[in-house]
Amino acid sequence: MADSENDDLRSPMSSGRATPFDDLDATAVLTAAESALRLRVDARSMRRAIGRGELPASRTCGIRVLAADAAAWWRERSVGASAAAEQTRPEAPARVAVSA
Repeated sequence: MADSENDDLRSPMSSGRATPFDDLDATAVLTAAESALRLRVDARSMRRAIGRGELPASRTCGIRVLAADAAAWWRERSVGASAAAEQTRPEAPARVAVSA
């Protein structure tokens, strides 16, 4: 394998901004709980994302996630959250004065 290919395998985030998985090999296998700890979310959040098909996982000896897949999911999720925050907020309904 060429060195650039090896670099891609070692760095789950080689194509984007830093993630909580950068210190791992891209082929590292994590449990949902281990992934959740790195992302500072509940393990149930990880399992729900897996159940919705947003995060690829394997069910060999429990739920297992590749570091590269978790990093890509995190990147997609955080980019979507920033884009949503940048959108303008809808205006609040006008208040109506009530006469007594």
